[in-house]
Amino acid sequence: MDDDLRNNQLASSLLNACDGFKLESTDENLPQLLDFIEFFRYLSHFGESKLASIYTSKIEKILKLKEKNLFKSLNNDPNHCSRIIAEVKRIGFSDTERVIIGFLENRSRYIKECLENSRDFAKKDPKSGLNEVILTLKKGLHSTVLCYRTVFGGVDVHLSTFVNKSIQDAMSTIRSILRENDMGDIGSEETLDLSRELDSISDSFGSFGLSFKSLIMY
Repeated sequence: MDDDLRNNQLASSLLNACDGFKLESTDENLPQLLDFIEFFRYLSHFGESKLASIYTSKIEKILKLKEKNLFKSLNNDPNHCSRIIAEVKRIGFSDTERVIIGFLENRSRYIKECLENSRDFAKKDPKSGLNEVILTLKKGLHSTVLCYRTVFGGVDVHLSTFVNKSIQDAMSTIRSILRENDMGDIGSEETLDLSRELDSISDSFGSFGLSFKSLIMY
């Protein structure tokens, strides 16, 4: 009975504190939100407080939005990503596999945007558009692989699948630009420099076990 009384008193105090606490997600108040939700979940589990369940639901929504925004902020900087991923794991909704998927979904959108920009460049200058695709592979995709290996510890099926899909999209973009501007095809005499560039990039990915020469298909 004494324990129940202490729990009720603590719950009441915490609920009052939460009532005066600004329920929003900031870097400063994240620790308090996590403390609140941990205790409210404890109370809800034992049926101690209906109000605790209400606050738990509110804070979970705030934290899920926080997690979503954290995933959106990911980039190819390993230090930045490590910090963001630590925050995501601290929130506690996502396990390691879900974090990996979230990172690669973010980077897939990034690669897609780069390739869309390449098509826009190609409308004014086809060679400039092709150069943008090459830069997407050499810098964007390559740095994504480096970041992934640093943060998640190596190459796995998630990364290899992501790279293959990104390469296929890049090759499709290249062929579309070539076709729309009557510039021949990959491997033809008109595109020898482009073919050599793709071979060189493929070799650089080969050091990770991710060579994509089979996807170039001359």
